[in-house]
Amino acid sequence: MSHNLIIFGKESCSYCDKAVDLAKDQIQHPLTWIYRSTSESTDAILELYERKNDVKTLPAIFWNEKYVGGYTEFAQAVEDMALGNYGDGGF
Repeated sequence: MSHNLIIFGKESCSYCDKAVDLAKDQIQHPLTWIYRSTSESTDAILELYERKNDVKTLPAIFWNEKYVGGYTEFAQAVEDMALGNYGDGGF
């Protein structure tokens, strides 16, 4: 299944948790999202570095295959989308 939004995060990461909470609260059908834990899966780490190999902090968030950034950038993108500054699919 293809997801519009992928959040890469890790355990004990407050910004990762905030990104997941924001996705749960704000991402509506037909947009889909998934959380990939780099703490639990080496596959998640490999996927993250295949997508963007210079990520230095988590969460690392991708929206429609484009790198958004971390929680702060994601929150701004969600706000912009709510204000109509993006098309139906986000980025």
